[in-house]
Amino acid sequence: EQVARSMYRAGFRAVEELADASDAELSGIPGVGSVEAAQRLKTDADKTLEVLRNERIEHAKTSTEPLEPRTRLLMVKGIGERTATLLDEAGYKSVEDVAREDEDKLANKAGLGSAKAKGVKASAAQFLSGEWKAVEDARKRAAAEQAKA
Repeated sequence: EQVARSMYRAGFRAVEELADASDAELSGIPGVGSVEAAQRLKTDADKTLEVLRNERIEHAKTSTEPLEPRTRLLMVKGIGERTATLLDEAGYKSVEDVAREDEDKLANKAGLGSAKAKGVKASAAQFLSGEWKAVEDARKRAAAEQAKA
């Protein structure tokens, strides 16, 4: 609990912020201690974000409701609530917007670091070419089953 309070005081408000932080930033928080402990925190944060992302994907596969562009953005690896908000505020409303943008422009306009922008752009392209097709196929099957009922 004390470490959580220290993190909050240091400005960490979301799991995504932990995942994106440097080892040095996290190890400097009172109670975290070592770089190894910081790395474990980052690994745990990454795992949590992936669980949440997979839950969104599974929910989308079984839903027949239209998906909002932000919902699709949140299905992309590396995009959590914080990053989705930054992208939205910079005018990137869809996964396609992110995938087609130049990495440097994406970093500058959205206020992302260059490594984060590169990762998000690559993940968006990968999502569109793989996972999104699986989501669309599952949604079509769900809609067909619902129409039969």
